[in-house]
Amino acid sequence: MDCNESSKKNKKDIESYFEQDRFNSSESREVTVDMFGSQIVLRQDPCSRNLGTTVWDASIVLAKYVEKNFSGKSRVKGKTVVELGAGVSGLVGMSFALQGAHVTLTDITDAVLDTLRHNVEYNLSPATLRLNQSQMAGAVGQVNVVELDWSIRSHFERVSPPVDYVVAADCVYNEDSVSMFLDAVQALFGPRSIGLVCNEFRSESVHAEFMSKFSKHFSMKKVPSSKMDKQYIHPLIHIYLLKRLKTAV
Repeated sequence: MDCNESSKKNKKDIESYFEQDRFNSSESREVTVDMFGSQIVLRQDPCSRNLGTTVWDASIVLAKYVEKNFSGKSRVKGKTVVELGAGVSGLVGMSFALQGAHVTLTDITDAVLDTLRHNVEYNLSPATLRLNQSQMAGAVGQVNVVELDWSIRSHFERVSPPVDYVVAADCVYNEDSVSMFLDAVQALFGPRSIGLVCNEFRSESVHAEFMSKFSKHFSMKKVPSSKMDKQYIHPLIHIYLLKRLKTAV
């Protein structure tokens, strides 16, 4: 695979991420994940300078957690789900859609959204599911891909909040991102909404900022490793279950 010169620095940064045992490869243009008896094949662009064009491990860990713990539960079917910062994969949202939930996958920039639309159509079309003999064929909920810029309040009207589930994987990458992410989650939450947030621990200060700000508004339960898919666990990747506090600060 050849990357152009402008992408080489970003490629090196991504390669350093994959130095440890990982579920994705820095060289691959496709990522395959088995889910609900079907192979989900996700296109990615490892040469891009946009972080949203890579399928990050946190999304795979969270999607496999959803498969393990929500499968067959009627509370998911027909519910509304928004995935924030879905990137090109939208894998977490797909894990809900495959159980009959109505899902909106969100991100920004055409480079990300166009590939995300391709991945949704390629994997969740009725023809693909029948071809793969998926156990979920015919049960897939509606899936929409929507541009959602967290800094533009009117964008949130596009996803009709409040929603039943707000999900996100690897959306917290520096201290400045925490406040915007918190505002986005709050904009989608109602009194009975549930949040699933999967973060990779890369910085003590970023983690502390996340815990400090979010704990003022949500009860936060860290999911134990025993609840995760045993093949998709990483010591630096954590899942948090969020519910709104009755008396938020």
